[in-house]
Amino acid sequence: MHRSVRSALLIPLTVTGLLTGCVSTPDQSDEVAPPFVLRSLNLNQRRDDGSRDWDLTSPEARYDLESRTVQAQRPSGVVYRDDQPYLRISARQATVVNDGDRIVLEGSVQLQQLKGQRLLIEGDRLVWTPDDSNLVIDRTPTAVDSRSKLSAERFVLLQDRDQLRLDGPTRLLHWSEERSDETDSDTEILGGSGSWNLQSGRLKVSGPVTARRNDDSVLKASSLEGDTAEQFLDLIKPVSLNLGGDRGTVSAQTTRWNYVDRQFRSAGPVEGRRKEMRMRGTGFLMDEQSSTLVVLSACRLDQPGEQLQAQRCSWNWESQEIIAESDAQRLKGRVGDDDRLQFNSTDERVRSQFRLPPSSVSEDSGAPDTQVTF
Repeated sequence: MHRSVRSALLIPLTVTGLLTGCVSTPDQSDEVAPPFVLRSLNLNQRRDDGSRDWDLTSPEARYDLESRTVQAQRPSGVVYRDDQPYLRISARQATVVNDGDRIVLEGSVQLQQLKGQRLLIEGDRLVWTPDDSNLVIDRTPTAVDSRSKLSAERFVLLQDRDQLRLDGPTRLLHWSEERSDETDSDTEILGGSGSWNLQSGRLKVSGPVTARRNDDSVLKASSLEGDTAEQFLDLIKPVSLNLGGDRGTVSAQTTRWNYVDRQFRSAGPVEGRRKEMRMRGTGFLMDEQSSTLVVLSACRLDQPGEQLQAQRCSWNWESQEIIAESDAQRLKGRVGDDDRLQFNSTDERVRSQFRLPPSSVSEDSGAPDTQVTF
């Protein structure tokens, strides 16, 4: 969309004062005039329909008439969207080229979102082309809110679409409590390029994606999509989670991660494994706070030479307790020091294909171990 600007040719009319100007004499007609030094600067640009596009002010600036370039110190301003304040902008210095065709902000650049998620975008340099509605931060760009910090090689803010494009490797840090640069984040997510809609919260990051948690667990996916407003990430298949140490692993298809409640959920197939013990099924809920994986249907437990089938199973990877349930009947067991699953008790109505340990059979009965179907 074409925009009209109150150009730098009119700058002397919009400044509040002039410290020095150019003075010419007949003998100096061929010399380059020195720049105007302005006590203060107030630039603004409007769209063709008269609505506000951006404002920029500075307490001190120099204007070069020949190159039509402004050098401004400590600039600040507002970027508008639909004639409403959209971003507050500031930096240590600004260069306004060709009467506003291109604006370069350098040093402690900040873009503060004034609505929505109120994100703060920072960097060391911003190149702004108002006619294209593009703001490019190409030096140390970051975006922060109360619990997260996002960085990439380059940010491109597409002003008209309220879209932040993430170029190069993307890194997202998340804190379970308030974000602090003095404390380590709970989660670090690494991925490829991506995009983030600042109004809707929709986020996409290409893969491969790797997430590392402060409990030594590592999660991997082919890519991710999500919604930061709704506070979830969809991990795109295949998904794997190493629980850290010898606690086990989980493999799944596309999985939704609610990172605030610290829960994972999927309707697809899942497999939990600890050494030679496997738990498989369809659909799962994994809760990190209780260290529990629940297989929601068609559960199957396997270890060498033995197998159990149930409607539903749960596995606590900290206590290594496993519960298998079907039609209000239940088996409870544990993975022992020998890395084999043993059930300590059973209801006589429950049938299982696992060979139950001798302690579950009465010594007086003299009955041998039996295989039952659950």
